[in-house]
Amino acid sequence: MLHLLVSHVFMFFSMTSASYIVGQWLSQWRNDLFVWENKKFSRPPVLVKGDGPIQAQRRWFKQFYSASSFQKNGPDAASLEW
Repeated sequence: MLHLLVSHVFMFFSMTSASYIVGQWLSQWRNDLFVWENKKFSRPPVLVKGDGPIQAQRRWFKQFYSASSFQKNGPDAASLEW
């Protein structure tokens, strides 16, 4: 009987925690939609002191691209749509 009670209590708290986590994830996702829908390409990017070592990260990623890698050209090159 005690085992049944403990498993029900654990299940209640597990479901409550899962519900809270999923709710927070959805809430944050909705907030991020505004940013994703309004992003603009900027070369060079606008950086502030608190952004950290973005340029070092870009240099590191550059090693995976070659001169023959796909690049968009033309008037819509700044567009993020493929």
